[in-house]
Amino acid sequence: MLRTLRHAALTTTCVLATGTLSLAAAAESVVPAEAAWTVRMNVADAFDSPIGDILLDRARRQFTSFDDTMDNLEQTLGFDPRESIGSAVLYGDRPGRGEVALVADLVGGRGKLEGWMLAMPGYQSEDLDDQTLLHSFLLGEGGPEGRPRGRADRDGNRAERAEGRGAERPRRDRPGRGPERVFITLPGTADGGTRLVASLMRDQALEATQALASGEADLDADALPAGRLLAAKLNRIPDRAMRPQDPGSAVLQSLEEAELTLGSAENISMELDLGATTPARARQLAQLLTGLQGLAGLLAMEQPELQTLVTTLQGIDVRSNDGSRDVSARLDLSTAQFEQALDTLLDLAPQE
Repeated sequence: MLRTLRHAALTTTCVLATGTLSLAAAAESVVPAEAAWTVRMNVADAFDSPIGDILLDRARRQFTSFDDTMDNLEQTLGFDPRESIGSAVLYGDRPGRGEVALVADLVGGRGKLEGWMLAMPGYQSEDLDDQTLLHSFLLGEGGPEGRPRGRADRDGNRAERAEGRGAERPRRDRPGRGPERVFITLPGTADGGTRLVASLMRDQALEATQALASGEADLDADALPAGRLLAAKLNRIPDRAMRPQDPGSAVLQSLEEAELTLGSAENISMELDLGATTPARARQLAQLLTGLQGLAGLLAMEQPELQTLVTTLQGIDVRSNDGSRDVSARLDLSTAQFEQALDTLLDLAPQE
């Protein structure tokens, strides 16, 4: 009996120690802690979900050559983007700034991406090591004489002349109105995989590349749980996110954080979680959400074609407890309900 107890205790200790070591060695998120917002998704899972099936079906109805186009795209890229892009995370600072980056898992490998970069406008490259290149090229159209406003340094930062001092200062809060330079790497990882790193900032692209190659960070830390396809989170409300006179600015000023998630299993679920600055603000936001449901009903009385969409919106379950800063709104739909709502939106969209 004592021998059995000692054996059980030793086994339990080993399991706990192994788990502790595994946690200690686990790679961190590739997203910097200071990121203001993140969008996480799994592209392959999304295309393989009921939502993906419905969207692909509507694309085929709209474009009769859709499948041929996708076949040609696969031949061009060297992989099928519907199957070969796994977990992906997009993150950045305040919208409009240059600190925006994308990191994605290329399940099917690099394909022909690096070859096609040679044909991109303004292409440049550097050797980071024997196997990894830092690519960069221009996005967008140029201003006068094809040049962006201001001077761009090698990190993609703009410089603008300071008023009254005749000097130039680095500028990151507004990109120039000309083409932006994007920096891309396709690093290999310790597990033999390939990642895509893209950023408008050279240093940001290099930091993510080095963290992934060394194993310090990995997309596994940002992977979504099974059944969840997308999670968009506002981690903090950046300063000057919106001007006071802009529509919706009062709502943003009431928030500390917000997250929108989309799931697809037996049913399709959408959930919005809001973190208000105070319980009073949370109560105010909950009232706004439920009030919008009532407003939608009034619109349907004037425009009967909206009734299907309004019925869907009225199924949103809004919850907020007294004294809490949290507000949640959840909508669960069957695939048939989702298709009906989508078709209504498509019918309302302007036709070219």
